Amino acid sequence: RSGTWTRQTWLILASLMEKASVSTSLPYYMDLVLEYETKRKLANYGMDISRAAHNGETATETLVTARTGLRDIESESGSADGVSMREGLRDALRYTADVMEGRVEHVFVPTGVRPLDEFLGGGLKAGHLVVVNTASGHGKTAFAVSNLALASARAGVRTAVFSLEMTPRRVFHRMLAADSAVPVMAQTREGLDPHDYSKMTYSADRLCGLPLDVYGTKYNSAEAIRGICEQIHDRHGSLGLVVVDYLQLLRSPNPELGSSDHGAISENMTSFRELSNELECVCALLSQPTVSQRRTANPPSDADTKGGGSISEAADLILTPWLPTRVDEELRMSIGPGEMLPAEMYIRKNRDGETGVLSNKQVCFDRARMTFREV
Repeated sequence: RSGTWTRQTWLILASLMEKASVSTSLPYYMDLVLEYETKRKLANYGMDISRAAHNGETATETLVTARTGLRDIESESGSADGVSMREGLRDALRYTADVMEGRVEHVFVPTGVRPLDEFLGGGLKAGHLVVVNTASGHGKTAFAVSNLALASARAGVRTAVFSLEMTPRRVFHRMLAADSAVPVMAQTREGLDPHDYSKMTYSADRLCGLPLDVYGTKYNSAEAIRGICEQIHDRHGSLGLVVVDYLQLLRSPNPELGSSDHGAISENMTSFRELSNELECVCALLSQPTVSQRRTANPPSDADTKGGGSISEAADLILTPWLPTRVDEELRMSIGPGEMLPAEMYIRKNRDGETGVLSNKQVCFDRARMTFREV
């Protein structure tokens, strides 16, 4: 068990084996010593956390430190054994049979855009790390909040949204707009029509029971978000979708690196990769392209995003929503006030399938609801 056995541990084991009657007792005593070693680490770490709590750290910082250390201890105390071909294939076939017979729920998380779900074979796959990468104003947050989060929660999937750019109230205004068709700007302006307010209250009644929580800027690091997600999973038994808006606003794990530094983004991507695997949930991270790409009139590729190399390597799926009217003035002027905006959806990377693009003959953008939808 790599990284677990210290010189002191081996000495204790040797002393126990001298008193053992047969060599077959070795596995039992190894487990026994490992148990005592883990308890010793927990006791020592408890004192470290106590000192940290009294040395000026905030409660949130202390909790993040505690969870990180406990996760390391848990990892060290676990078995490092691999899975044999026989056991691995047996597990894979058992899982497939469970899916076929309906014993596994939420294998796919719906996107809220039917042509995209069909292209992906059913939606976003559980355990996948998804990156939504596009320029500002092209529906990145709208797609994450009004499509992904609402569609998954409506399907009964436990969902957590971490908004590092907007307050939870603003996020909920968007969700009300998506359901009621009362635009966000109208909701927050004096003189709202009473009929529109009634539509909002009806929407609130429909949405209030959905399994969805929104967290604000307090949780601005991968470790803090991971801790909350583990709590949600423990409390409810599952967590299907995690949305983070957005990747480049996450605090760097290394104080010497900026949040948009390639190394910081790489470490944060690794943390969410581990989270999606550990909880078998979809982690959807929003991402901004580079400044130079934003000056062009073309949809960004995965290479055009900040930290593009590490993002492309870690992500299972990279999506790029695109609104041509944002860069084509003539096209924008030709569309009436109540009409849908033409939209495109690029599938830049798809670990389990094909890449491609959904054209404006397949998807459009509803301005009142701030959602992407099927034409």
